[in-house]
Amino acid sequence: MPQPRPWPSHGHANGLLGQFTVTGSLDGCLLVFTLAVACALAIDYEVFLLGRIKEEFDQGRTNRDSVVEGIAHTGRLMTSAAAALALSTAAMTTAEVTTPKLVGAGIASAAILDAVLVRGALVPAVMTLLGPANWWSPRAAYRSDGTSRTPRRQAESASETG
Repeated sequence: MPQPRPWPSHGHANGLLGQFTVTGSLDGCLLVFTLAVACALAIDYEVFLLGRIKEEFDQGRTNRDSVVEGIAHTGRLMTSAAAALALSTAAMTTAEVTTPKLVGAGIASAAILDAVLVRGALVPAVMTLLGPANWWSPRAAYRSDGTSRTPRRQAESASETG
């Protein structure tokens, strides 16, 4: 029985990515490198987004309003950054060498997927569903005298959790 091979290794992406030589295999380092870059970018966007949501929450907004305002204030910037990254790395698909061609296609796809699906749908949905549990902090976040290292707010209203 033949072993399954990844989709591009069969040459099916020739029309999409331009002509390239089909070698019958993919270099494992390509996946690791592409995944590492995509994860680093996703974490960077996530820190920026959650920082803005936390600022709104600390100003006294409810959890739901904090998420809405955080997305509203960072949405255009993160979408523009993802589009610029996707466009610049997609330019690598015009290379004659297979390695940068596949890395460029992978990072461009990951940037668009992250901006649209993760930042646009999953993060707001999960944060809204979790409500006050978003702001739970572990015991390690407290000083030895029992006070919090970060400013804490009163519990949100019952209407927010219900």
